[in-house]
Amino acid sequence: KYLAYLDGVRDEIKRKCKEQSDILIENIVAPDECANRIAEEKSNLWERANGQSDFLRLRLGIGNLELDADVKYPEKKFTLDDDTLQDAMLSLGAEPKKLNNVPISVSLIENTTIGIYGSYSQTSNMVKSLILQTIALHSYDELKVILITDSENEKEWNFIKYIPHFWNDDKSIRFFATNADEVKELSAFMDKSLLSRTESGNQEYFDFSPYYIVISTSKQLSEKCEALQQLLRYKTNCGFSMLFVAPELKDLPKETKLVISLSDESSRMFDRDDTTGNGIAFVPEKINEVAVDNLSQDIANIELDLSSKSYLLPSMIT
Repeated sequence: KYLAYLDGVRDEIKRKCKEQSDILIENIVAPDECANRIAEEKSNLWERANGQSDFLRLRLGIGNLELDADVKYPEKKFTLDDDTLQDAMLSLGAEPKKLNNVPISVSLIENTTIGIYGSYSQTSNMVKSLILQTIALHSYDELKVILITDSENEKEWNFIKYIPHFWNDDKSIRFFATNADEVKELSAFMDKSLLSRTESGNQEYFDFSPYYIVISTSKQLSEKCEALQQLLRYKTNCGFSMLFVAPELKDLPKETKLVISLSDESSRMFDRDDTTGNGIAFVPEKINEVAVDNLSQDIANIELDLSSKSYLLPSMIT
């Protein structure tokens, strides 16, 4: 009977693993699905709202996770005789309790200062994947994205000029800088729009709108951006997150606590302050960068009815 009971426990653990895996697969939207939502103007485009639990939870790739459960069992006790029942129980306790081949994600709400490092092709593809997810899952009245990059890489990011998330609402300011003068202008905007939030007391991040993501792929220009350097000092979430991209770990700001390492052999997300070497390994899901260029023009043609504060696409209003 006891062995049958252990088999039942094993089946329950497998059921929980399957249940949690299915939830992750359903909720952590793949980049390809994000692309389809834009291309086909699906009704679930821009479905996530500021304050929801999945707001700015973005997918990095596929990997394995531990089962989110506290599985307890007695420690091994000394016996003079062989105890096959105890051995069976200990064997079950030692079995891995993992979710295999599930989406690995990162929350830009829980982690407001993130670093990504690796080769240029790897990091640029990852950032474009994150941008694709960002603009497909979140509406441009609730989320804005600022990009700072070197002038020699300007053509690489030219596609963003069509995307409304990279502009203020009246299209008078484009959130894109490739030289010192443009960085100075963006810094003045960030000083007025973001730094002022840090003086607002004990407010929650969702009290601020729109939410801002600042992405920098240029160490030199980000260091010249005075407002960005000041934003790095704040530990609480005041309605903005920062993402820094570099070829090596040493090139990332020391304030980046959560780090994503990209390589051909193995990619990993880890806490910079964790000396145990623990982290979450994953295989990045590379996106078709040419397709992203086309999708940026598609999304430019989709407008929100901002006057009525409606989150539905105009084509869905009757």
